[in-house]
Amino acid sequence: MKAVLSLLVFFAMSSDGLKLNGRQKKNPFEWASDSMSDLIDGLIPSNGFVDVPPAQLQTILDSISFGQGCPDRNHPKLAICVHGLSKGFIAPDHVKNFENNLMKLVQDAGAVGITRNKPDIFVDLHMGGDSVEVAEEVMKTMQATKFSVNPGFGGASMADLGNQCWASLAARGDHRGHPVEHTLNQYKSLGGCYQMVKDAEQQSSGRKFDVVITMRPDHMWMNESSAEFSAMNSVPKSVRVHSFGQGLLNMPDKIQCEKSFFKRDHISVQTRAAFEMYGRIWLDDLVSPTPRRTCIPMHRSEQVPQLMVNWMNSQETTQGSCYHYKPFSPT
Repeated sequence: MKAVLSLLVFFAMSSDGLKLNGRQKKNPFEWASDSMSDLIDGLIPSNGFVDVPPAQLQTILDSISFGQGCPDRNHPKLAICVHGLSKGFIAPDHVKNFENNLMKLVQDAGAVGITRNKPDIFVDLHMGGDSVEVAEEVMKTMQATKFSVNPGFGGASMADLGNQCWASLAARGDHRGHPVEHTLNQYKSLGGCYQMVKDAEQQSSGRKFDVVITMRPDHMWMNESSAEFSAMNSVPKSVRVHSFGQGLLNMPDKIQCEKSFFKRDHISVQTRAAFEMYGRIWLDDLVSPTPRRTCIPMHRSEQVPQLMVNWMNSQETTQGSCYHYKPFSPT
């Protein structure tokens, strides 16, 4: 399977380009398409992204188990990184959901942090119209290892960007009509969370996390077979408040050190090597005058993880080990 995905990524990113749907594509980052009819053999959409089909994803998930490949298989060192616009993350039902449906599961399985005997939680939030004071109290109640809670919607702007290739994207906004700054702030916040992880490692005599979970604050963890999930899934997407779902099912099994999984920009479970690349999107791609890759189409925040998966699968430390998928569950 790795060989197939690697070959597909190679063709998708070839400098000679691909002719897709009658168009010559010199670079997979030049344009993007939302049409699922653009799939080639069910694996490569015309935008060059590789999404793992559900059946293949299930096979991959079945091949891994808790702690697999980690230095201490019984107690992998886990960081949970919550970043972006709060969107009600501090509401009591949301905090309870986070604690019961994620934190308790991974802690009971044996995951630990590097600053304490349970997973470390790092939070970088823009509060929008929510209360900063209330959020700070909630962070203490959640026992977040470190947090940054800021008023408003974030301060990122086009002026921060280090490469002029972004100019043509600024006027488009993102796919829901938000200004492009909406997406920029999400990845600036991710960069803040990345720095918290790095600081914790440096302050722990160089010990490193094995696995990092990233999540948007509006994500609700739940089992896809539950009545709660069915009820929320019946609500039209246009009026949903939260992203939701377990995403990977049986989350503890996915805390391992060999593969990384990304469900759009909603949630991910990453090896530490993958997070070293993913967490630096703001620093190394957006504000750098020499970005690692061609200009990211920032009008769709969900496309960024797809681009990162393609790129990380071509890098030595993460080659062929990263998977992006779209469904709420692999079945």
